[in-house]
Amino acid sequence: MTKTTAHNPKRYRVGRYFTTLKPLDIPFDLSDAQRATEQAFNLLNDRLFGGKLEPVIITLQSSRGSYGHCSVKKIWNNGSADNSKREINLSVDYLSIDPMHYVGTVLHEMCHAFNLQNNVIDCNPSNQYHNKKFKTLAEAVGLVVTKEGHRGWCRTRVAMSILDGVEPIAEQAISELRLQPFWQKQHFDFQRGSGIGYNPKTGTDKGIEIKPKPLGGHSKMKKWSCDCTIVRCAVELVADCQQCDSPFELA
Repeated sequence: MTKTTAHNPKRYRVGRYFTTLKPLDIPFDLSDAQRATEQAFNLLNDRLFGGKLEPVIITLQSSRGSYGHCSVKKIWNNGSADNSKREINLSVDYLSIDPMHYVGTVLHEMCHAFNLQNNVIDCNPSNQYHNKKFKTLAEAVGLVVTKEGHRGWCRTRVAMSILDGVEPIAEQAISELRLQPFWQKQHFDFQRGSGIGYNPKTGTDKGIEIKPKPLGGHSKMKKWSCDCTIVRCAVELVADCQQCDSPFELA
């Protein structure tokens, strides 16, 4: 057994990740994160997009393999095309990684929404390749953008200083966001996962009974999900759902 020391602190499992931070014994509510995200969207829209980004519906749902997405079409409506809205979803599977990372994801999806609003194609819907039109806008609002293989300029993070090569205007807006009464870190100190401290050998966690997942034979089939269904495929699935227009992602 590894000894716990100052240089080797105890690690806690939270969902799919391990952290040295001790789990918080406080209640949490997804609606708090939802409201804080919506108000953060409004502040970032005002500071970084000049208030010109149309309202969207923000959802917090499971979306493994992706930090978030923005719907190509305005899939939310009440029967009137004039009132229809796009959707920005933030994955609850990665909610507690880091507040700066989370807001960076919000900004990433806001860039997609702004480009879609202005009829700018910044991403190939068939393979999620982020082109230089996405890169240009992302850098303009203070994101550092790097290229990653077949997905193009998809990796983004908030620029922290001018040394990043990008004006750190997003960091300034986020600093202002942190001072807002609605933005509380505890709203994001949780995430959806497979269970805290799950022990697959005993099926328990500190005396709390957890039903183990059934063991099955080896299979190459993997589950891929969109916003409305799940399919199984043995190879990488690069496609959009014809029903909800969202890309299939590894579930």
